[in-house]
Amino acid sequence: MDSMPEDGRLEDQLRAASEALPDAPVRWNRVARKSRWRRRAMILALALAGFVVTIVLTTSALVGKTALDPSFTPPVFSGGGSSVEFHNPGRGRGLVPRFKYASQAPSLLGSIDQTGGGSLGYVFVVTAKVHEREGESLEPRWRIRRRGSGEVLSLPVSPGVEKFTPASADDSMAFHAWIGSPKEAGEYVVDFSLWSHGGVIVSKATSSPFHVISGDYFVPYRTPTYAATLPRNWKVVADYKSVPGKRFVTEANGPDGMHLLIDTTPNSRGDPKRSAMQVERETSPGEGYKRLIFEYKNLGGRTFEWSFELASSFSTDIFFYRGDDGFAVLTKSPPERFREARRVAREVARTLKGR
Repeated sequence: MDSMPEDGRLEDQLRAASEALPDAPVRWNRVARKSRWRRRAMILALALAGFVVTIVLTTSALVGKTALDPSFTPPVFSGGGSSVEFHNPGRGRGLVPRFKYASQAPSLLGSIDQTGGGSLGYVFVVTAKVHEREGESLEPRWRIRRRGSGEVLSLPVSPGVEKFTPASADDSMAFHAWIGSPKEAGEYVVDFSLWSHGGVIVSKATSSPFHVISGDYFVPYRTPTYAATLPRNWKVVADYKSVPGKRFVTEANGPDGMHLLIDTTPNSRGDPKRSAMQVERETSPGEGYKRLIFEYKNLGGRTFEWSFELASSFSTDIFFYRGDDGFAVLTKSPPERFREARRVAREVARTLKGR
């Protein structure tokens, strides 16, 4: 029995057989036409199958990405060339009373912290660049949620602008809003989206994560001379330790290089401002030193705050006297956690009760 011809030689053998038998019912032209048709049909089927597989895989990837990150916007659904960028402050986010935002919004965006009562919240700023939406009414929307969660929190929102109508095919706008502070401590993000009149998202973005300090962030702490609160889950590395100068210190380390120190000098009295001035002189600040805050504060009583920047580190030192003893509460942090660390110092000083 003859062996089966190899695939590469099949056409040649069929052609030779059809030419050798001119009167046979099989003709090469007919075979060639059928071969070409079948080949094209096979290529078309393979291409169609590949396209379907690509669509299925892409859709699955987008659905999975959206499930993991609710802020993700698939590029195919985004506005034509539009973009949004959050202004994430380098020193972290500070609390701002709602009434001050309403009256002085532009001047608050670069401030450290504001006090004065009223509902406290955070100010967020984005810049949106819109393309091919000239004359269309666009609505900015804001929402806040825990990082990694799609559940939107029900908190008050005061937007600076409620509608935006681009004046040209390529226009931009700075949007800002005040959003009430969450009641629970944790890590949060804010989503911003720009909607068309027809209910289509033109563009959207999510802020960098920020940390909220609230009452449940702290736990009670007691020593022989005072009671106060310390940040929950911060590691205490010195527990009312005796140090030279008849002083006692408590130290705790927090996340991302944050550090807390409570310095106690028993049986001492005086003006907290004079203490701050003396320590500032002893620190001998050189190049890179910048005084940020140097003023009296009311934190559970009369205190004096000295906040400063030195060598790429930010610190807050709060001096005060309670009962028969003198205290200094110091926090240090990297720049992006400064406002959070400052709130820790202020809360520890506010809750500290002398003997």
